[in-house]
Amino acid sequence: MLVPLDYARPDGPTVTIAVSRLAAADPNRRRGVLLLNWGGPGWSGRQLPTYLAGSRAGEVAEHFDLIGFDPRGTGESTGFRCDPPAPYPPEPGLSPRQQAAREAAAYGAAISRCGNADPAFARNLTTQNIARDMDRIRAALGEPRISYLGVSWGTALGATYRTLFADRVDRMLLDSVSSPTFSFTAADVIPDMERAFHAYSSWLARHDDRYHLGDQPVQVRSRLLALREELRAEPFGFDGGEITGNDIVGLATWSSADWPVTARLITGVVAGDRAAVAAAYTAFAGATDWPSSDHRERYSGLMNLATYCNLDTTSRNFDQVWATHERQVSQFPMAGSMSPRYSECTGWPHPVQPLVQQRRSGSLQLVAHTHEWNTPARWAEEMRQAIGGTLGYVDDDTHGSLVEVSCAGYAVRYLVTGRTFSGHCQPG
Repeated sequence: MLVPLDYARPDGPTVTIAVSRLAAADPNRRRGVLLLNWGGPGWSGRQLPTYLAGSRAGEVAEHFDLIGFDPRGTGESTGFRCDPPAPYPPEPGLSPRQQAAREAAAYGAAISRCGNADPAFARNLTTQNIARDMDRIRAALGEPRISYLGVSWGTALGATYRTLFADRVDRMLLDSVSSPTFSFTAADVIPDMERAFHAYSSWLARHDDRYHLGDQPVQVRSRLLALREELRAEPFGFDGGEITGNDIVGLATWSSADWPVTARLITGVVAGDRAAVAAAYTAFAGATDWPSSDHRERYSGLMNLATYCNLDTTSRNFDQVWATHERQVSQFPMAGSMSPRYSECTGWPHPVQPLVQQRRSGSLQLVAHTHEWNTPARWAEEMRQAIGGTLGYVDDDTHGSLVEVSCAGYAVRYLVTGRTFSGHCQPG
């Protein structure tokens, strides 16, 4: 379907939005349509109706037409192309700060070229416009109101839609809720990542008879930090890929459901066992893969960048970002290394259009995950303060897991009956 490129010029150029629909399995109990978005930003979404119907919340497919769509800039919707910034090789004799400053300059020049490759499209690639696209989908379906299920950035999208079109919302369920401002500063999860690292290290220490990385958490942390530095100097290659220092950070802060497989992967690297690493990597990739899709592009990093940078109000000053990086490296030895050394929006040429999330009347269910770091529970609490709604908790550390655990029944109950929940659910 066609929608305006720029809603300030509704009769101007248009873009295409690709939409999918899975009709309600029981027409006699059909309630309406349920639009879906699983976040990113940058993920395509036309595969989501099939995915949700096969999940532990699949009962909703009896009551709703499930609507997936590729947000502008992704999948089969109108997008734009740009070569990603090339890696900037280290220069001998430069301090880490000097090297980062050189990288920032080269990165910023590349990002500026991307933003100016199709400037009208790039500056209109905003959460607000994607929410307006959703309302055009509603109108095209002939529905007076929609229900909505959003995860991660999809919660920011849902809250924006509700701010703009509150009278067109039936029920809205937001899982793994984003910060109400969705800025890079508000999205600072380095302390939360470090807590996840400590939890993982404690678990490995309790299972030292199996993994042999130390029987005390401090020993495990020291060993994993040393391994990260070893792999930064020389990645561990195996049939199918390589494990880098940054990969160790990711593995050491992953959700607890996958700790056994991440531990096998790490101990395989420590032992130099390439076959074991390949097997564990295959198991890990299978456990974390996005729902299958035949789309030409399931994820667009460029759409992610543009959508963030068009709303982010935080400083792009190199000195300020570098100072934060140094402080976090000192305070958080594992996760601090992932702190940005320069703004990811360095060089973005378009003006910021910050999100405005406002309190509206109507049904709203927020869901936080007590121990996850990707979207910490405190963000859901901040979002509830900003826009209202009822907040319930899933007591796990897995991002967006609601429809895949036993707590999915709360999602079904809310969407089908409107009954909210405000307590804690122990997933199984």
